[in-house]
Amino acid sequence: MGPMRNEKIKNLDPADMFGHIYHFPEQMEEAMELGGMLELDGDYSHISGLVFAGMGGSGISGDIVAALTHDWLRIPVEVT
Repeated sequence: MGPMRNEKIKNLDPADMFGHIYHFPEQMEEAMELGGMLELDGDYSHISGLVFAGMGGSGISGDIVAALTHDWLRIPVEVT
């Protein structure tokens, strides 16, 4: 890809959204690895629901959690 084409792409996609989407699978693997290392102490049985708040791409994580836990999570998940 020549320098002129790179400049056009940068102008059309200044936030590098293509790069973020392209690397999404690796980001998910890293997030699962980090989550697996998390140790939560305490009793969370009193929680009656989860709310994920975000605009645009920020809400995707909530949508993913809601989809992956739909069959077994016994509390509602709201994505706003």
